Amino acid sequence: MGIATSDKPFTERIKDAEADKFMRASVAKAQDAQFQKRTEARRQLGHWEAGVIFLLKFVNTSLSISRITLKNSAIMSKKWWSCFLCQGW
Repeated sequence: MGIATSDKPFTERIKDAEADKFMRASVAKAQDAQFQKRTEARRQLGHWEAGVIFLLKFVNTSLSISRITLKNSAIMSKKWWSCFLCQGW
């Protein structure tokens, strides 16, 4: 079954659509339902920005810890080798 088309001018089709009470009620109901679902989704989501900020701070802190650990392990490695070489092994 194909899509129904019309040879009526655009302004006449708009007037017909404005007079169609069933269509207007259907669109209004769909918009109301969408608004209610969106509101409920926002409520369930909560304050998500705070979670993102916390996650970014956590990642930044863990990267800092990783850098410090690698730096300290490199320093300790150099100290161990210098001590090893000083003893003449």
